[in-house]
Amino acid sequence: MRRILLLVLLASSAGCAIFPIQYKEPISGSVASIRFKNESSQPVTTYVFETSHACTGRRKVGDLAPNAEVTRKVPADADLTFQYFLDRKGTNQYCLVNLRFSPKGEGQYVFSAVDDPLFCRWIMVDVTDPARPAKVSLQKLERGKAWDENSAWCQE
Repeated sequence: MRRILLLVLLASSAGCAIFPIQYKEPISGSVASIRFKNESSQPVTTYVFETSHACTGRRKVGDLAPNAEVTRKVPADADLTFQYFLDRKGTNQYCLVNLRFSPKGEGQYVFSAVDDPLFCRWIMVDVTDPARPAKVSLQKLERGKAWDENSAWCQE
């Protein structure tokens, strides 16, 4: 009985890990939009960090089934760090990648998680001018040792 109570207490204290906090779009200031696309054959989960350089305050953007997409407004004119998680079901391989870039105000971007059996692959394109899409350079950040949604998920 004590073990069950202990497990319940541990699970409830780790509530952020069990029920991630949902991302809320900015309601003021300069914004850009990112269309997150899953072009892989596995589910993908995306997150945005409230504090970009510390990689803290991880907020869930959404779970994307294969070939699904979701568009979110994000703060612009400053660095933005986001994360994607792709679990290759039936294997011991997965992608958990932290990426950073500086979206421009009113910018429109498309981020795609792409299938690759050996590597974590992605691409981001600036589609603000649809006649001239441009590849966006993303900085890949080393993973931190996060324990919950407010821990540091990357290392500088």
